[in-house]
Amino acid sequence: PQVPSLVALSCHDRTLAALASFLDVDLEKIGFASHFVFELHDQGSGQFQICAFYNGDPFQGGHWGSPRRLPLGGSDEVKMWDALPEGSVSLDDFAAYCRQAASPPDIPG
Repeated sequence: PQVPSLVALSCHDRTLAALASFLDVDLEKIGFASHFVFELHDQGSGQFQICAFYNGDPFQGGHWGSPRRLPLGGSDEVKMWDALPEGSVSLDDFAAYCRQAASPPDIPG
């Protein structure tokens, strides 16, 4: 099967805030049409990197800026988006974080 070259999902501001919370980031502004962009880059040999961008105010001249390295649970504190280091994360690390975060917690019986 052919892999799509673009996937677009739409949501309300509260859902965007929930996604930011899931990613352990705080967004300074969530304006009209704010959006994340996740680019998948093939590094060769089956290795993929995710570059994450955020634009909180596209109608007021906001821009994506540089890709940010997502924290992926590497800290106990939520980081401001603009304070994240530039860079990318591996698809394997991102997928592992999503699987772990979506798993129900172990509750002692």
